[in-house]
Amino acid sequence: MTSSVRVRKSRESLKDSFRVLWLLFPYGLLFSMFIAVPVAMSIGLSLTYFNVVQAPEFSGFRNYITMLTQDEVFFRHIIPNTVKYALLVGPGGYVLSFFACLGSLSDTKRSAYRFRIGTLRSVNGGRRFYICYLAYDFFG
Repeated sequence: MTSSVRVRKSRESLKDSFRVLWLLFPYGLLFSMFIAVPVAMSIGLSLTYFNVVQAPEFSGFRNYITMLTQDEVFFRHIIPNTVKYALLVGPGGYVLSFFACLGSLSDTKRSAYRFRIGTLRSVNGGRRFYICYLAYDFFG
Protein backbone atom coordinates (compact mmCIF):
# COMPACT_ATOMS: atom_id res chain seq x y z
CA MET A 1 0.00 0.00 0.00
CA THR A 2 1.36 3.40 -0.87
CA SER A 3 1.41 6.31 1.49
CA SER A 4 -1.18 8.27 -0.54
CA VAL A 5 -3.66 5.39 -0.22
CA ARG A 6 -3.05 5.23 3.56
CA VAL A 7 -3.56 8.99 3.89
CA ARG A 8 -6.75 8.83 1.83
CA LYS A 9 -8.10 5.95 3.94
CA SER A 10 -7.23 7.68 7.19
CA ARG A 11 -8.94 10.88 6.00
CA GLU A 12 -12.03 8.91 5.02
CA SER A 13 -12.14 7.15 8.38
CA LEU A 14 -11.68 10.51 10.11
CA LYS A 15 -14.58 11.94 8.09
CA ASP A 16 -16.70 8.93 9.01
CA SER A 17 -15.84 9.44 12.67
CA PHE A 18 -16.88 13.07 12.49
CA ARG A 19 -20.12 12.09 10.75
CA VAL A 20 -20.92 9.61 13.49
CA LEU A 21 -20.15 12.16 16.19
CA TRP A 22 -22.22 14.78 14.37
CA LEU A 23 -25.18 12.36 14.30
CA LEU A 24 -24.76 11.50 17.98
CA PHE A 25 -24.43 15.12 19.06
CA PRO A 26 -28.19 15.92 19.31
CA TYR A 27 -28.81 12.79 21.37
CA GLY A 28 -25.90 13.57 23.68
CA LEU A 29 -27.00 17.17 24.08
CA LEU A 30 -30.62 16.31 24.89
CA PHE A 31 -29.61 13.41 27.15
CA SER A 32 -27.28 15.61 29.16
CA MET A 33 -29.80 18.48 29.32
CA PHE A 34 -32.81 16.44 30.42
CA ILE A 35 -31.31 13.40 32.16
CA ALA A 36 -27.67 13.67 33.27
CA VAL A 37 -27.62 17.27 34.54
CA PRO A 38 -30.93 17.05 36.50
CA VAL A 39 -29.88 13.75 38.09
CA ALA A 40 -26.51 15.16 39.10
CA MET A 41 -28.16 18.28 40.52
CA SER A 42 -30.69 16.24 42.48
CA ILE A 43 -27.93 14.06 43.93
CA GLY A 44 -26.06 17.20 44.92
CA LEU A 45 -29.15 18.78 46.49
CA SER A 46 -29.99 15.57 48.35
CA LEU A 47 -26.75 15.99 50.29
CA THR A 48 -27.74 19.48 51.48
CA TYR A 49 -30.28 21.12 53.74
CA PHE A 50 -32.32 23.18 51.28
CA ASN A 51 -35.53 25.03 52.12
CA VAL A 52 -35.87 27.13 48.91
CA VAL A 53 -35.62 30.42 50.84
CA GLN A 54 -32.04 30.18 52.08
CA ALA A 55 -28.89 28.99 50.36
CA PRO A 56 -28.29 25.22 50.60
CA GLU A 57 -26.10 24.04 53.47
CA PHE A 58 -24.10 20.84 53.07
CA SER A 59 -25.36 18.16 55.47
CA GLY A 60 -23.85 15.02 53.95
CA PHE A 61 -25.78 11.80 54.50
CA ARG A 62 -27.80 13.21 57.42
CA ASN A 63 -30.93 13.43 55.21
CA TYR A 64 -30.66 9.76 54.29
CA ILE A 65 -29.99 8.68 57.87
CA THR A 66 -33.02 10.65 59.07
CA MET A 67 -35.21 9.22 56.33
CA LEU A 68 -34.21 5.63 57.09
CA THR A 69 -34.34 5.86 60.90
CA GLN A 70 -36.91 8.50 61.91
CA ASP A 71 -39.32 9.13 59.04
CA GLU A 72 -42.60 7.28 59.67
CA VAL A 73 -44.23 8.45 56.42
CA PHE A 74 -41.43 6.87 54.41
CA PHE A 75 -42.03 3.39 55.83
CA ARG A 76 -45.80 3.69 56.16
CA HIS A 77 -46.66 5.05 52.72
CA ILE A 78 -43.74 5.40 50.32
CA ILE A 79 -42.17 1.94 50.56
CA PRO A 80 -45.51 0.04 50.32
CA ASN A 81 -46.68 2.20 47.39
CA THR A 82 -43.41 1.59 45.56
CA VAL A 83 -43.66 -2.18 46.09
CA LYS A 84 -47.30 -2.22 44.93
CA TYR A 85 -46.42 -0.21 41.84
CA ALA A 86 -43.51 -2.49 40.98
CA LEU A 87 -45.62 -5.63 41.41
CA LEU A 88 -48.47 -4.19 39.34
CA VAL A 89 -46.53 -2.64 36.47
CA GLY A 90 -43.87 -5.31 35.98
CA PRO A 91 -45.88 -8.53 35.69
CA GLY A 92 -48.99 -6.60 34.63
CA GLY A 93 -47.24 -5.30 31.54
CA TYR A 94 -46.24 -8.81 30.55
CA VAL A 95 -49.77 -10.16 31.06
CA LEU A 96 -51.38 -7.34 29.07
CA SER A 97 -48.83 -7.80 26.30
CA PHE A 98 -49.61 -11.49 26.17
CA PHE A 99 -53.37 -10.86 25.85
CA ALA A 100 -52.78 -8.18 23.22
CA CYS A 101 -50.80 -10.74 21.27
CA LEU A 102 -53.52 -13.36 21.60
CA GLY A 103 -55.96 -10.84 20.20
CA SER A 104 -53.76 -10.41 17.17
CA LEU A 105 -53.68 -14.19 16.65
CA SER A 106 -57.40 -14.30 15.85
CA ASP A 107 -56.63 -13.60 12.18
CA THR A 108 -55.61 -16.72 10.29
CA LYS A 109 -53.59 -15.05 7.55
CA ARG A 110 -49.90 -15.19 8.34
CA SER A 111 -49.11 -11.99 6.45
CA ALA A 112 -51.53 -10.01 8.60
CA TYR A 113 -50.06 -11.64 11.69
CA ARG A 114 -46.52 -10.72 10.70
CA PHE A 115 -47.64 -7.16 10.03
CA ARG A 116 -49.15 -6.96 13.49
CA ILE A 117 -46.02 -8.38 15.09
CA GLY A 118 -43.89 -5.82 13.29
CA THR A 119 -46.24 -3.04 14.37
CA LEU A 120 -46.15 -4.18 17.99
CA ARG A 121 -42.38 -4.30 17.92
CA SER A 122 -41.93 -0.82 16.47
CA VAL A 123 -44.65 0.93 18.45
CA ASN A 124 -44.65 -0.79 21.83
CA GLY A 125 -41.09 -1.94 22.34
CA GLY A 126 -39.17 -5.16 22.41
CA ARG A 127 -40.90 -6.78 25.35
CA ARG A 128 -44.23 -7.13 23.53
CA PHE A 129 -42.52 -8.42 20.43
CA TYR A 130 -40.78 -11.09 22.47
CA ILE A 131 -44.04 -12.16 24.13
CA CYS A 132 -45.82 -12.33 20.76
CA TYR A 133 -42.93 -14.34 19.38
CA LEU A 134 -43.24 -16.82 22.25
CA ALA A 135 -47.01 -17.02 21.79
CA TYR A 136 -46.57 -17.62 18.07
CA ASP A 137 -44.19 -20.48 18.79
CA PHE A 138 -46.55 -21.93 21.38
CA PHE A 139 -49.89 -21.53 19.54
CA GLY A 140 -48.65 -21.30 15.93
